[in-house]
Amino acid sequence: MFNLNISVKTLIIPLIGLVYFVFQVYKHWKELCFKGRRLWLAARILLIISLIVVLSGQTLELASKDTSTIFLIDSSLSMKSLSNEIEKYLNEQLMNKKSRDKIAVIGFGRDYMIEIPLQNNINNVNLSSEPNPNFTNIEGAVDFAINYFPEETNRRLVIISDCKENLGNVSSLHNKLRGKGINLEIYPMSNDIRQDVQLTSLEIPKNFYDNGDIQIDLRLDSNITSVGTFFLYCENEQILADRLEVTTGENIFKFNIPLKERESIEFKGEISFEGDKNLRNNKLSKTIEFNDSPRVLILGEGEDTEVIKSLTESIGLKVMTYSPEEVPHDINFISKFQGIFLVNVPHDKLDPDFELNLSKAVKELGTGLMVIGGEESFAMGEYKDTLLEEMLPVSCHMKGKKKKSNVGLILAIDCSGSMDEESNGIKKIDMAKEAAIRSLEILEDEDYLGVLGFSDTLEWIVPFERVIDKDSIKHKIGRLSSKGGTLILPSVAKSVEKLEGAPVKIKHIILLSDGQGEKSGYDEQIKKMEDNKITLSSVAMGSDADVDMLKELSDNTNGRSYMVKGFENIPKIFVKETYLATKKYINNEEFDPLQVDAFDYFPSTYLPPLKGYMGTGIKENASLILKTHLDDPLLATWRYGLGKVLVWTSDLNGRWSTHWIKWDGFYSQWSGLINWYISNEFEGRMKVELMKDGGEVKVLGAVKSQKKKEEMEIVFESPEGLKKYISMEQISPGKYSGKFYLNKAGNYLVNIRLKNRDEIIESVSRRIHMDYSPEYLLDNGDGVDNLRTLANRTQGRIIDEKVNIFEQPLIKSRSEFDIGFILLPFALLLFIFDIAVRKI
Repeated sequence: MFNLNISVKTLIIPLIGLVYFVFQVYKHWKELCFKGRRLWLAARILLIISLIVVLSGQTLELASKDTSTIFLIDSSLSMKSLSNEIEKYLNEQLMNKKSRDKIAVIGFGRDYMIEIPLQNNINNVNLSSEPNPNFTNIEGAVDFAINYFPEETNRRLVIISDCKENLGNVSSLHNKLRGKGINLEIYPMSNDIRQDVQLTSLEIPKNFYDNGDIQIDLRLDSNITSVGTFFLYCENEQILADRLEVTTGENIFKFNIPLKERESIEFKGEISFEGDKNLRNNKLSKTIEFNDSPRVLILGEGEDTEVIKSLTESIGLKVMTYSPEEVPHDINFISKFQGIFLVNVPHDKLDPDFELNLSKAVKELGTGLMVIGGEESFAMGEYKDTLLEEMLPVSCHMKGKKKKSNVGLILAIDCSGSMDEESNGIKKIDMAKEAAIRSLEILEDEDYLGVLGFSDTLEWIVPFERVIDKDSIKHKIGRLSSKGGTLILPSVAKSVEKLEGAPVKIKHIILLSDGQGEKSGYDEQIKKMEDNKITLSSVAMGSDADVDMLKELSDNTNGRSYMVKGFENIPKIFVKETYLATKKYINNEEFDPLQVDAFDYFPSTYLPPLKGYMGTGIKENASLILKTHLDDPLLATWRYGLGKVLVWTSDLNGRWSTHWIKWDGFYSQWSGLINWYISNEFEGRMKVELMKDGGEVKVLGAVKSQKKKEEMEIVFESPEGLKKYISMEQISPGKYSGKFYLNKAGNYLVNIRLKNRDEIIESVSRRIHMDYSPEYLLDNGDGVDNLRTLANRTQGRIIDEKVNIFEQPLIKSRSEFDIGFILLPFALLLFIFDIAVRKI
């Protein structure tokens, strides 16, 4: 078949040739014989025709003899039970294919994956690809398949699906399919679920008030008539159970729920109906965002939290109190609060997940953080080199002149045979090594350390010397090993002897033993320790230790005594003792606080004395509000990302802060401080709305008085902690639009940010739930109708398992062949023949 497209310009050269041909005929006609005239005329005519065809760019259209077939296999959750049936169908169809035919198999859910690349030789199909099964994106899969087809073959596309498309719109592809000459075959399948009652929506007002009723709007969709029960939970506590009857179609119910407290913003609905075969779509969660009283979280133990709890409640904040070990770790819980207090909390009581999510909430969501001191906080709480310390405006390391006198520390460690015992796979001697190393890390270059191992002999594992080469000392500590009996008295005497003339101001012994030693004979050593201001603290480990003797020895030398059963607690005790012994990080002297800067929320005024604090060092770029008599930080603040972080290095339990708590100005001073730290001065410019439709979430953002170079972005975090950043499109001045897709069921944290270049101007956080995959939505049959319409528009068809899809395709793929490659050489031969005829 020729494509004729000849213009006047294209004919100019052939016309010139034709004139020349006529002239040549007139000139040479009589010179040729009759037979020669006919050959010459035929050659000239064919030559002119060939040139006209070549110069006009004519092509020859040929129908393809080869066929490529792509099977698009729905691998979503709703098709999971049909995978064996699909494999059987594919393998039966393969028996009908021609040897020249090429086959490809592509699995799809939300995404698409090539199961079998396009090829001739396929003997058997075993489906194994795992695209995200929580969604069905037929449009995306079909679009990919269209581009995957080879150009010069007949094309057949077979879609095997239950047609429950919940991402994209395959109907939008009909023009693209029709223009590509693709034969569309649609094989609709259905799973076994026929009877279904679905909890479609749970609508709860965004704001409600104390002692008032709230209205719950419940929507249930059903394809059966049934009776069942609706349960409503508030913070996992059941507040409603009501018997309901549903009919086919949409069912709307309304409830009024009395709610006296607003402590909770998490609601969950659940249904249970007779005859319901699909239980996957029977639960929904709802998060309520309050715009009234801020919520704060207080972490601490007993009396440490009483003052701050009373203070926050008295100024109208919603307060929730937890011990550090019991607080939920997930970001969805932490992000509920505008402010979080850590009150004298040691670092080892914070779960790593809580610490990480606390950092995210402060840095990225603008949550306020206040850390209040005590003897279990900062250096004593082992904040050093942790993520928590990174968040604070102070460090646990004190600098320069703030350090106190140098220290001489001797660790007298029991190395008897019993120290080789294990508990939960941990040896006592290994914990002793770890404890010694942890103590070493606290000491400074000017301090001295000795490690004395005692059993039935004494050995200086680490000679008493200055702490200069810590790596070398750690290597020596590693030589500790268990052997022999227990000689406590000689080890005490040897330690005292070494400390008597030591060039240090502070002298301390930590004695660790798990056995029985000498019962008496310590009076001489106690007298020497008293004369030389040497203190001794004892650690009795295990039930076999001589607890009474060790305690008496510590009491008589102004030290402390510890009784531990769990080996894992030994390093923590050594750390605490080392900090207490050095007296560098804990100060028990009474002093008057000094105000460095006056702030609106903390005006300059009389400040009562304090009896102690934890020593820290102010960080660069932090703001120092109050300091101690030794110039150490007392009250400091800075921004960590979007959030404000405050540090109070004294306590609020009355041990150091008695005068402060009883002070008349305490309430007004601290209420202003707390209100400032949980507030966000940027609030009010941004308005954000989230709309969820299946797995798609649309975000609309508006900004008052938008400034140049401002833009908006979405940061959403999946249930497993993965983040994605999406730039929003500005649709009009001050208005933005964006969308993202949920990958799986779970809780998502969404943060919408207003930015000016890299600076975050304002941030709004929302939580969004996907309780069940859209794959489990009640099937209303719309998907099959959409694909049937698509098939009708593209000359496709709906098939079943009995149809042999390898019949002759309805639409043949045709390719164009440029015949100039043949006619040009042919014209050249004719020209040579023309010359030859005239010469012969």
